[in-house]
Amino acid sequence: IVIGFVGTVIGFPLALFFGVLGSERVVPFPFNFLFRGIMSTIRSIPALVWILIYVPLASIGPVSAVLAIATDTVGNLGRLFTDELEEVEDGPIEAIDSTGASKPQSVFFGMLSQVSNSFVAWTLYILEINVRIAISLGVLGAGGIGRYIQLQINSFRFGRASAGILLVVVIVISVEMVSSRLRARLRPSEHESEGLLDAIRNLADTDRWIGNS
Repeated sequence: IVIGFVGTVIGFPLALFFGVLGSERVVPFPFNFLFRGIMSTIRSIPALVWILIYVPLASIGPVSAVLAIATDTVGNLGRLFTDELEEVEDGPIEAIDSTGASKPQSVFFGMLSQVSNSFVAWTLYILEINVRIAISLGVLGAGGIGRYIQLQINSFRFGRASAGILLVVVIVISVEMVSSRLRARLRPSEHESEGLLDAIRNLADTDRWIGNS
């Protein structure tokens, strides 16, 4: 969890930087494609490969895992930011421009103010993914519970390995539930608000299973 969180925090500023400059509404075509190309290149390389690239810098361990996740975050989160900025409304931007605001002020107050909730929601979603990636990187020796599971399997202690896998399931589901609830608060129009107890209770609703409700 710590590796995934720290990697997300480190990657967020660069993701915001490339995401904003990758938007055609901020940087004119074709110059914005320079930043989009960088993000596409980063996304084309999996985190499992990025950690190997960082081995000469920090060897295989938590530091290289954090750097790999941070790099992966720049590509994935930056592209999501760019797509959000392409959909902003012109009205607030024109209102800011009419006051004689500079370009950075127009971007900050006219564009980013419209998508701030979406940016936080997407960051929480990427954090979800990064926690899962951190577990898989642990198998390569980056540390954490992934490393623990790998060691138990290598020692033929399958009972302990199974316990570790069960804990991974609990961690991933817990992070996903917390993240989903927070995103639902930030973007209520895209999520149906339903509590955990309600979801469990509705499993017994036969009408839902046959599509009548």
